[in-house]
Amino acid sequence: MKIKVHDLPEGELIQLDHEYNAGAEDLEFYDLHYTEPIVFLGNARKEADCLFIEGTVSSSVEHVCARCLAAVKEPVNHPVKLSVVCKDIDEVDITGDIRERLIFEHPMKYVCSPECKGLCPICGKNLNKEQCDCSPGSAAGPFSDLKKLL
Repeated sequence: MKIKVHDLPEGELIQLDHEYNAGAEDLEFYDLHYTEPIVFLGNARKEADCLFIEGTVSSSVEHVCARCLAAVKEPVNHPVKLSVVCKDIDEVDITGDIRERLIFEHPMKYVCSPECKGLCPICGKNLNKEQCDCSPGSAAGPFSDLKKLL
């Protein structure tokens, strides 16, 4: 979102709202998909040579659990506070700041719950939904060839 600094009256709160497309802003990852548009609602105030921006960025995302690969939909609601020195600047673009905020809030590895049991490494069943009959020392499975190296 681009804000025309020279159009802002000194000391007055100006309402801001803008909608972002997650795909266009390169915000979707293999384990994160936005299911709704990203919306910034807030205000801006110009004081001397500074621009103060405050608001909330919100949307809805679908995460993929790193343990069990289940898709989990969650709301996104992050506060945003920015101050920009705008001396001799006609326009301020806060799109990069909003993008960074959303990326930093995304965990490195999303887990659906701390109690998530994940997938069985032998048969691949989701252990949160069903038990499997595999034994931990079983030679069958995708890693059986690696055990031969030991």
